[in-house]
Amino acid sequence: MSTAAEAYAAAAQPGLRPMREADLEAVMAIERRAYPFPWTPGIFRDCLRAGYAMWVPSARTAGWPATACSASPPTRRMC
Repeated sequence: MSTAAEAYAAAAQPGLRPMREADLEAVMAIERRAYPFPWTPGIFRDCLRAGYAMWVPSARTAGWPATACSASPPTRRMC
């Protein structure tokens, strides 16, 4: 059964779902390759706890990297 946030994500952003702490390892792998000064795992955890909208591709999204993220607010770059 999906949460309300996951249901909203599926309707509002086809192919995306809310990021979970279980996604952190994959997100960090991309973050470290993508940026010279990457966010730390603690920053992502703090954003999750604070309730920021952070999205990753769902398993059904073809053509996306294994994981990507976007946090808002505040404005956050797409990784």
